Amino acid sequence: RTGDRPADVAITPDRSKAVIANLDSTFTTIVSLPSGAVTTVPTGTRQSQVEISPDGRYAYVGVLSGGDGVWRIDLNTNTVAGPKIATVDMGSVGYAYQQTHAMKLSPDGSVLAVAGAFTRPGVSLIDTATWSFITDVAVPVGSLVTELAFSPDGSRIYAAARDTDSVLEISNAGASSAVLRTFAVGDFPWQLAVTPDASKLFVINFNNRNVGVVDLASGTQVATIPLSTNPSQSPNGLALAGGKLHVAHGLSQVTSGGTVGLRFTQDGEVTVIDAATNAVLERIDTDRAPASI
Repeated sequence: RTGDRPADVAITPDRSKAVIANLDSTFTTIVSLPSGAVTTVPTGTRQSQVEISPDGRYAYVGVLSGGDGVWRIDLNTNTVAGPKIATVDMGSVGYAYQQTHAMKLSPDGSVLAVAGAFTRPGVSLIDTATWSFITDVAVPVGSLVTELAFSPDGSRIYAAARDTDSVLEISNAGASSAVLRTFAVGDFPWQLAVTPDASKLFVINFNNRNVGVVDLASGTQVATIPLSTNPSQSPNGLALAGGKLHVAHGLSQVTSGGTVGLRFTQDGEVTVIDAATNAVLERIDTDRAPASI
């Protein structure tokens, strides 16, 4: 059993534990996957995001209340390790099912990046080795950064700026980290993925119901990939693996009144895309509206 309103979940590299953020409980849930045993770790309410270190030692949990910030949990002892580090203001950012600001760990696990807006906007960077705050990276006014992705070598951070229909390229350079370039993309950009050779950036253009393809050499969106024959389906998840981009999209509706009474309908698909050619390889009908992938 998890806490109330589970949000993000992450699994350790050895597949031994799952760590679950609970929006409406005062604790983070840790599940032993072999046994199913549950441990709870007090971290305050409104936990929204979870990342796990590459060695599986630590879980990082972002919280939205009692002062926005990140807790570190030692997964060997299932206890909090060190203080909560204050960050930019996280919270609900819209899209489907009221998603929250993203938190992402660099490929080598050395830097944790947190997106935020409101009274303290930008991207906060945390040094995970010393468990200390590095800097807040300032972003252009009105950007409202919602989602993040690191380049494969960890030298760049890409940030979806929802309200300016753009993606920001940020240097991962300690205290001197800064916005280097801005890419114009589609309406309401959201989840991001960078190809292993760092040649392309894929971005969900939420209101356009498509995936944008940004050429990182030129910094321009060079193509868009349609996702469904049903234009009402929302793209709610994106994952890149094995040379293929998987995009989950769907639609859920509740209607009431008249002779029908109460009716709940939903539909969903996963579109599989060749990351090299941008060609759609397959459309998998799931019959369920996805929240993520």
